[in-house]
Amino acid sequence: MPVHPFSFREYLEARGLDPAASDTLYGKAMGEAKRLFSEYAQWGGFPEVTLASGQMDRTKLLKEYLRAMFFRDLVERYNMTNIALFDALADKLFSSFSTRLSLTAFYKQYKNMFPFSKDLLFQYFRNFEDSLLVFAVKKYTESSYARSRNPMKLYLADTGLCRRVTSQDAGRILENIIFLDLVRRIGDVYYFATDSGECDFIQERDEKADNIAVHIRPTWRWLLEH
Repeated sequence: MPVHPFSFREYLEARGLDPAASDTLYGKAMGEAKRLFSEYAQWGGFPEVTLASGQMDRTKLLKEYLRAMFFRDLVERYNMTNIALFDALADKLFSSFSTRLSLTAFYKQYKNMFPFSKDLLFQYFRNFEDSLLVFAVKKYTESSYARSRNPMKLYLADTGLCRRVTSQDAGRILENIIFLDLVRRIGDVYYFATDSGECDFIQERDEKADNIAVHIRPTWRWLLEH
């Protein structure tokens, strides 16, 4: 059973606000809810980080989490011995959250910098996925072959991990938050893109129903009201 860091709703509860209360959504506590959403977007939802007392403690905890995830959950668990490939792939994945990434393009870019095979690259990426550090969202098509040939979109397990690349892109961070919220609610999602535009998330309801794309204008309230 996958266990995720706090959702924004759970984050508010941990910080002493009732996420369902009208006062939180539209009343006196609204200002505090908005402030906490900014905090949540910056630091993420790991419980110990959520309850830490200050910025230095939160920064230290996130660095410790990353070290544990990288070296215990990845390098040691999967015996990932090509450190040059591991470092380059980790940097690429963490800097590419909420954007499209092609492993084939990565291979072409790095293959002359240090020795590794395409098979090893794909295995290392599967290790990152299996550790639940990153999530890969495929482009929606009816052909499973076409899905595998198109670039994937990447999301991180928690927005606090975005701080590894010190990203200040609020749009990408918000998209990552929305992705994690959808995964908790409905499971698998896809993206769709054409030359004229892109839909970030598409849900395939079942084999008989039409596929639906929901266009939303997400705010902190959307995370609590839906």
